[in-house]
Amino acid sequence: MKNMKILKILKKILIYTLILTLVSVVVLVLWNFGSIYFMQDSDAFLLEKDSYSNLTTVNQDVCTLHKSNFNDFYTVDVEQVKCLARNSDKPFTIFFSFASWCSGCSEDLPKAVKFANEIGSDFYILLIDRECDNMFTYQTVQILQTKRISAKTVILSDSLYSTEKLRKPQKRSFFDLGIQRRDKYSNFIKQITPPQFEKSIDEGMGKFFIFNNKGDIIYINSHNDYYDENGNIVEDYNYFLNKIRAAIKEK
Repeated sequence: MKNMKILKILKKILIYTLILTLVSVVVLVLWNFGSIYFMQDSDAFLLEKDSYSNLTTVNQDVCTLHKSNFNDFYTVDVEQVKCLARNSDKPFTIFFSFASWCSGCSEDLPKAVKFANEIGSDFYILLIDRECDNMFTYQTVQILQTKRISAKTVILSDSLYSTEKLRKPQKRSFFDLGIQRRDKYSNFIKQITPPQFEKSIDEGMGKFFIFNNKGDIIYINSHNDYYDENGNIVEDYNYFLNKIRAAIKEK
C-alpha cells in the first residue's frame, strides 16, 4: 500500500513536470517569435512618401514639429498638440488616438471623421506606437487608404516614455510592446488631462481629445461614456457622439 501511494505521488510529479516543461517551451517559442516579428524598424515596412504625403500636411513650422527619424510622420508632445489646436482655423480640434492593431479604432474612425466635419472641427489621427514601429505605421496607412480617409496624422513623440531604456529603438517582444504602448500613451493622457477631466484618465483607444482654438481641452471621453444611466453598455456609437455634442454646446 505504501509503495502504491509513493508511485501515485511520483506519477503526479512526472505529469506536472511534463506539463510545466511543455508550457515553458510554448512560452519560449512565442517570446522568440515575438522578438523577431516585432522588429518594426525593418525597412521592409517603409512606404513611398507619395503614398501618404497627404497625411503629413500639418502646421509643422508654427508648432516646431519634427519628422520622426523612422518615418515621414511628424512627432508631437503635449505642448505641440496644444499648439496645433491654437493655430487651427477651426473652432475645435479633435485628436483621435489610433493604432492599426486596435480593431475598434478602425471601425470608429470613419464615424469620427464624419463627426468632426459635422461640427466644423479640425481633425488629427494620433498614433500611439513607438516611432520606429514601421510595421504599424505601414498598416495604418493601408487602413486609411482602404477606407478612403485622408486625415492629418501625427505620432506621439518617444520623449514621452518614462525611462531612457524605453525610448531606445531596439528589438522588442510582444509583451515588451504592450508595456511600451501603455507607458507612452498613459504619460500623454496624464500630462494633457486637466483636473476637471480626471475621471477620463483611462488608457482606452479611439479616444477623443477635443480642444478649442485657445488650445484648452474642452472634452475628453472615458469608457463611462459608452454606458447609459442604468450602467448598461450602449452599442450605438451615436449615443456616445451625442454626449460629445452636448458637452461642446455647453462651451
